[in-house]
Amino acid sequence: GGCYARLFLFEKAVECFENAYQFQKITEYKERVEYAKKLNKYSQNLSDDTLKQLETECCKMSANVTPKELLKNWEKNYSKISCI
Repeated sequence: GGCYARLFLFEKAVECFENAYQFQKITEYKERVEYAKKLNKYSQNLSDDTLKQLETECCKMSANVTPKELLKNWEKNYSKISCI
């Protein structure tokens, strides 16, 4: 799920996190489902240029970035266009 989120494939990330949660009822997995859903909703309302800029910024972040951290970064830098 994390790999898909870093590739901006949030629908696939949601599926993976949901599968992980169904397999093991770990709270962290459920939280990641919710963050990936928010990122998916958020990304659908952004222009291609803004998404490319975000992708560039996120690539500079640690390879271990979580959906929560990614969402926090987006909200910090693009809060005026947030739809969450």
